[in-house]
Amino acid sequence: MENAFVNKKVVKRAFNGKRLTKKILLNVALIGLAIFTVFPLFTVIVTAFKTNDQIVNNPYGFIPSPFSGQAYREVFQRFPFFKYLGNSLIICIANVIGVPLTSTMAGYAFSKFNVRHKKYIFLAMMAMIMVPGTVLQIPTFEMYVGFGWINKYYPFIIPAFLGGGISNVFLVRQFVSTIPRSLFESAEIDGASEPVQFIKIALPLSMPIIMTIAVFTFTGCWNDFFSPLLYLTDENLYTLGYGLFIFFSQCKIGTQRAWNIICAASMLVMIPSFLIFAFAQKYFVEGITITGIKG
Repeated sequence: MENAFVNKKVVKRAFNGKRLTKKILLNVALIGLAIFTVFPLFTVIVTAFKTNDQIVNNPYGFIPSPFSGQAYREVFQRFPFFKYLGNSLIICIANVIGVPLTSTMAGYAFSKFNVRHKKYIFLAMMAMIMVPGTVLQIPTFEMYVGFGWINKYYPFIIPAFLGGGISNVFLVRQFVSTIPRSLFESAEIDGASEPVQFIKIALPLSMPIIMTIAVFTFTGCWNDFFSPLLYLTDENLYTLGYGLFIFFSQCKIGTQRAWNIICAASMLVMIPSFLIFAFAQKYFVEGITITGIKG
C-alpha cells in the first residue's frame, strides 16, 4: 500500500511537471508572437523620432540618440495633414452615423417583423456576400459617372444610408433576436408604437453591437485607399489614406526615401484609429462576445 501511495505521488508530480512545462512553453510562444506582431509598429514609432542622418549612419539602431521631432515638423510643412484630415472626417462621420443606423433598422426588421417570405429574402441577401466586390466595381463606377458623382463625396456617403451592409444587418439581427420578446410585448401592451419600441428598447440594448459596427465602419473608411483612387482626382478632396500614399511616393531626401518623415506621417494617420478603439473597446469586445455566443 505504501509503495502504491508513493507511486501515485511520483506520477502526480510528473504530471504537474509536464503541465507546468507546457504552460511555460505556451507563454514563451505567446510572448514571441506578441513581439513579432508589435515589432513593425515599434519600428515605425522609433523611426519617426530619428533624423535622416541617424537612419543613414545607423539604420538598424532601435533607440534614437537623441530623440528628434524634426520628422513631425517636416510632415506638417510638406504634407497637407489637416486638409486631408478634414476630408476623411467628413466621410467617416457620415458613415459612422449612417451605417450603424440603417443596419440597425434593417436588422431589427428582419428579427422582429413577421413578413411573408422573410426567410428567403434574408437568405438571398446573405448570398450576395459571396459576390466579389471587384465584380461590381465597374458597373458601380459607370453608375456613379452617370450620376455625376465623380470628384464628389456622394459615392462615399450616400450608400452608408441605404442599408448599412448585409454583414452588419446580420450581426444586428442575431443580436436583436437575443432580446426577450416579453420586453416588446410589455411595451406594446402599454401602448408603445413600433418606432417607440425601436428607439427605447432595441437601440439601448443593442448598443454593444452598434458600437462594434461603428468601430468597424470607422476603421474601414479611415483606411480606405481604393475608393478615393477610383472616384477622386482633385487633390483638394483626397482623404488621409490616399494622401499618405501620394506623400509616400513623393517624400524623398535626394534620391533616398525619407523614412523618418514617412513613419511620422503614418503615426499621425494611425492615431485616430487607436483613440476610437480605446474609447469603444468595452462595447467592441462585449458586442463581439455576445454576438458570437448567443447568435
